[in-house]
Amino acid sequence: MGKQRGKIVFAVDGTTLTGTMDFMGRTYKFESGIATAEGYSYEINAKVMLRRLNAKVRSTRSGDAIEGTLTAPMGSITFNGNKSR
Repeated sequence: MGKQRGKIVFAVDGTTLTGTMDFMGRTYKFESGIATAEGYSYEINAKVMLRRLNAKVRSTRSGDAIEGTLTAPMGSITFNGNKSR
């Protein structure tokens, strides 16, 4: 599949995380999200190429850097990014 460009945008209010993920030309909403001191976790329910997708995302943070893994039935995707202000 090669490298794919995508964008995850989220906001944290206390321990509640909300946001969206742009991937393969579509935008998907987070179903639920939790923020802890160590990082973030959330689930995405989406339809990708006519197939239902339930993905679990786990990420860690260190300062402004974020990295993690999205685990879906077809495999895993690793990602990294930075906090924007």
